[in-house]
Amino acid sequence: MTPSRCSPWCRVVVVVSRSLTCENATPSALPHSLTLPHSPSFPLRHTLSEVVHQSRQQTLDTHTQRKEGKLDAEALNATSKVLEGNPDFYVAWNNRREILLHLQTADETAYNEALGKELSFSEKCIAKNPKSYWVWLYRRWITMKLEGSMNWTRELGLCEKLLDLDSRNFHCWNYRREVSKRAGHVFADDLLFTEKKIKQNFSNYSAWHQRSFLLPLVYTHASDLLAELLKELELVRSALYTEPADQSGWIYHRWLTGTILAHMKQVEQESCAQGLPSSPAEFLCEELAKQQELRDLEPDSKWVIVTCVYLRLLLLSVTGTDTDTSADRAAVAADLQRLSQLDPPHAQYYAFLQH
Repeated sequence: MTPSRCSPWCRVVVVVSRSLTCENATPSALPHSLTLPHSPSFPLRHTLSEVVHQSRQQTLDTHTQRKEGKLDAEALNATSKVLEGNPDFYVAWNNRREILLHLQTADETAYNEALGKELSFSEKCIAKNPKSYWVWLYRRWITMKLEGSMNWTRELGLCEKLLDLDSRNFHCWNYRREVSKRAGHVFADDLLFTEKKIKQNFSNYSAWHQRSFLLPLVYTHASDLLAELLKELELVRSALYTEPADQSGWIYHRWLTGTILAHMKQVEQESCAQGLPSSPAEFLCEELAKQQELRDLEPDSKWVIVTCVYLRLLLLSVTGTDTDTSADRAAVAADLQRLSQLDPPHAQYYAFLQH
């Protein structure tokens, strides 16, 4: 039986068994989300057995109550016990929704009282597992129910604290984007926030992705967006020069390059007047020269060479048939050969690109 197909109480066994061995198990070896009592007179293996039994019993209780149609405060409390031990048990979150929706029609006072506690409960579960899909989905559902009374400023503050603990938690980034929208936050402020997080840690895929989402919302005019995208190259180059082996900046650089080329077609007539590159070929040549400077400093960096190949292939695709491209083609072939040596697991891919 694989972990993905286990019942929740079985997952307790899987999680704990990965953290412990039968011979030298100690409470400090347990995941932070699971604390077991331990004393010399009470062996840990017995304690573990009790925890598994308790988790299984709590799960069976919630299933039994649902089958019996119990949708009251007692049933809600039963799901709380299960979720406090395992926030990833999505069935219990669905049970919780059913109970709250029933209370909404059956007992509005009990519903309002229960709903007011749900934000606090979901926070406890997020603290236990900040990357649980089900907790974040449930919190989003609760905020929709509490739309009129939500303190969105507090929610943004909560997101910032969580991102300080783990700046790459994409669940929190996605939630923050929705909270920011519902709070009427200014997109430009969100853009500044992503820049702050990127400068704290360049290896932040989520923050780079967030910028790709925000830039078209902040700069709605095509020529303004193109100018800002070109400025954005300076920010990403700082990341590339600082951590050339980290792929997050390179992935964003590739997105920037493709987006800039797409927008150059829209503002081709305005480019010269605004001091922008006059053609895609000019832009690609300038960017290739910048990457060659970094390559001189990092001659064996895989990502620098991959980007040089990418830029040259784009340049070949936009160059007219009357231009001699033999030097670029020879450079691409040499770079692909070098990449096969530096990155043997992808040698077949580089060989494919040569044809």
